[in-house]
Amino acid sequence: MKAIVLAGGLGTRIQGAISQDIPKPMAPVHGKPFLEYLLKYLSQNGMTHIILSVGHKYQKIRDYFGSYFYGMEIAYSVEKDPLGTGGAIKFALDSISDSERHVLVLNGDTYFPVKIRKFIDHHVQVGSDISLALNRIDDQSRYGSIELDQNNRIRAFIEKGGVGSGLINGGIYILHQNFFSKTDVPGAFSFEEYLSDNVDALHISGMQFDDYFIDMGVPEDYEKIQNELLSQI
Repeated sequence: MKAIVLAGGLGTRIQGAISQDIPKPMAPVHGKPFLEYLLKYLSQNGMTHIILSVGHKYQKIRDYFGSYFYGMEIAYSVEKDPLGTGGAIKFALDSISDSERHVLVLNGDTYFPVKIRKFIDHHVQVGSDISLALNRIDDQSRYGSIELDQNNRIRAFIEKGGVGSGLINGGIYILHQNFFSKTDVPGAFSFEEYLSDNVDALHISGMQFDDYFIDMGVPEDYEKIQNELLSQI
């Protein structure tokens, strides 16, 4: 099984906390790029082939990780222009052989060490078009929340701004290599918006994991990572 890691973020929200000369996933955490911790997690969970979806200053990522890292083959899907999360996923999927049934997709700025084998088994068992790893947090306002039915099928994506605890999209997905083959989508688009707009047409399942979750998208969480990440790996 191959994994796509979305590592093309510009990091505009944490400018000032990291150097503008590096892409966001290369932000240092205890002397190593954040992306290295994510790749180590994937290696420990049995992944052997990684596609890094890159764009902004991608050469720095390629120079650091090369084509082989932590026992995994590393390939690069390079965006010439920003494609959004949806466009980046589709572009990377197009480089994968049709023989690949399921593909893991992860945000490159989030650490959420779910049990990948357990997640795959869930996806296969329920037979969904796409499965999302979910996490329950105390304050859902920054992320928006997920509404599940009794069969763990996602019925709605609630917009940001809600109050209190809720289930959120943890930024880890399992989908088929030809997920977009029957859909007419633009070259650049938001994957999150695509899922929300097509929630009734697609079978989207959610699986809750209680593992540690952090998204370093804002300066306060990037600072929090410096204090917490080593104790979680």
